[in-house]
Amino acid sequence: MTEQLNINTASDAKETGQPGSGWFNRKANVRKLMWALYVACALSILLEIVMRAGHIGHFEKMTGLYAIAGLVGGFVLVLLAREILGRIVHRSEGYYDD
Repeated sequence: MTEQLNINTASDAKETGQPGSGWFNRKANVRKLMWALYVACALSILLEIVMRAGHIGHFEKMTGLYAIAGLVGGFVLVLLAREILGRIVHRSEGYYDD
């Protein structure tokens, strides 16, 4: 009887989303994901070195150009979204109290 109770309690924790029940809460899984990201980044730079495409200008020959451009582009996108959408969506402090 107690074993059945423990099994039900564990399955209820997964359904309700309590802390400790998710895939990302296990350190081993997070480590695997981080290593996969590191390998993917290294592989993309190695492929860029090996598979040189036709370059238009001198600037495009820089190794890691697209990685840097993506990082800067993402940073700018976040800043612009915060400024522009922040002004559109922002409400005064007492907005929901009225």
